[in-house]
Amino acid sequence: MTFEKKAIDPNASHTIEMVVNKRVETVEANIRKLNIQLDESRMIYAAMTDDAVANLPDPWKEMKAMRFQLQILQRVVGNGQALAQEYAPRLRILESRTYGGKRNAKEVENF
Repeated sequence: MTFEKKAIDPNASHTIEMVVNKRVETVEANIRKLNIQLDESRMIYAAMTDDAVANLPDPWKEMKAMRFQLQILQRVVGNGQALAQEYAPRLRILESRTYGGKRNAKEVENF
């Protein structure tokens, strides 16, 4: 098997160069489009992150409100420093009067 040397056609090398240049331009255009999409994605991500952080409640403020509610609950239940009186006022209960008349079991309705 013998290989023959062929002369390189100058037009063929020019055609290959044109094809390579066209492919390089296509790849560069795709890279530019991807960079634009990446920048847009970064902007959207930043906006979403800002919105998420802005809508998060402040944990210190929440804890302070819960502490306040707990203090109120403790006062109501009586486990904290309650401002309520130690003893409730005594109620005056009337004593029943004794019946001084005759007692008849048939007249139960009178009792």
